[in-house]
Amino acid sequence: MKILKDKVAKLSFVALLITVTAAMFYTPTASAHGEKSQAAFMRMRTIHWFDLNWSKEEVPVNDTMTISGKFFVFSGWPETVDKPEISFLNIGIPGPVFIRAGSWIGGQLVPRSVSLELGETYEFKVLLKARRPGDWHVHTMMNVKGGGPIIGPGKWVTVTGSMGSFVNPITTLTGETIDLETYNLGNTYFWHAVWYGIGLAWMAYWMRKPMFVPRLLAVDAGKADSLISPTDRKVALGFAVGTIAIIAMTMASTNEKYPITTPLQAGLLRGIKSIEMPVPTVGVKIEDATYRVPGRAMQMTMTITNNGDSPIRLGEFNTAGVRFMDAAVA
Repeated sequence: MKILKDKVAKLSFVALLITVTAAMFYTPTASAHGEKSQAAFMRMRTIHWFDLNWSKEEVPVNDTMTISGKFFVFSGWPETVDKPEISFLNIGIPGPVFIRAGSWIGGQLVPRSVSLELGETYEFKVLLKARRPGDWHVHTMMNVKGGGPIIGPGKWVTVTGSMGSFVNPITTLTGETIDLETYNLGNTYFWHAVWYGIGLAWMAYWMRKPMFVPRLLAVDAGKADSLISPTDRKVALGFAVGTIAIIAMTMASTNEKYPITTPLQAGLLRGIKSIEMPVPTVGVKIEDATYRVPGRAMQMTMTITNNGDSPIRLGEFNTAGVRFMDAAVA
């Protein structure tokens, strides 16, 4: 019986090992809609996106596309989320597959954070430049300080071509044209290697001595001072002085090489122009609303007042990017 149990245990271990190994090599493509992962109150009571348009569904590398439309800042903003007094118009994408060439709200360029008013409707446009080939889900998104990213609807966009051909040229204030994709990349690698090397040298020096348990026993025995010798103090002082010297010399060299600089732009844009919406002729008061999850059905009781000159017919309820439509009208 013991031999049989041992064989079963061995076979079970082998089967588990084979399963884990197979799972490591099986990597299916995953896709999802980010906006559906947010809480219902975030989607229904914050930013309402509508009239959205993706100018292209297929974009070659280095070509551009625009995402445009409108968004309404809900007047009944939830109390648990900070108001959009500091907001940033963004795009929800899986990494730097596009670069932002420009963003506008109300016709005004918005390269940084803006202040939005509750109950106002704004028109926006974002210009994107394709960088990395692949099929990407591109979302509208608004980052709100204290409220996090508020994801809007998304659409699949295909980027074709080769990432190796991507360029991002700009002209500096001194008239020099540089490619931000590769500018000073060698210098970046060099300084990463230098500081990694200094860090590894520091670790190697201390790791050559007894570690962990022997040092713990010495500390518990009241002999912590004996763990650091005069040589250790000299080496530590050498590391500190060397680090400060490197920083001082490179800072002086950089200031001499690049005498013309500009401060970081970190202001807040206010007074963004909103859309002047027409005076509504229909008044709606919600008396009761129930959403049935299994059937994805919305039932509402409301009082509707038509102040217009012609009759109306309700055929759709649109909220949080979800449309509930009357089949008889649709």
